[in-house]
Amino acid sequence: MIPARSATTIEFILNGAGMGSLVSRLPDYKAGLNINNGTLGTALFFSALGVLIALGPAGRCCAKYGSAPVLYWSSVGF
Repeated sequence: MIPARSATTIEFILNGAGMGSLVSRLPDYKAGLNINNGTLGTALFFSALGVLIALGPAGRCCAKYGSAPVLYWSSVGF
């Protein structure tokens, strides 16, 4: 089993690579979905808002169960 610190580091690297890939492809997604800047901005805003809303429950789950299972299941969900 991977220690919690290493698992957290790996998770941050994978999330960074995934977000970097998504952000670099935003113009392609925008053109493919035929949406305007306002719609894209609204979608990105609500995505960030969802993250902020999920931070509280995720923190409570980490305190209750530890970070390893929370990282595992959030990775599966992602």
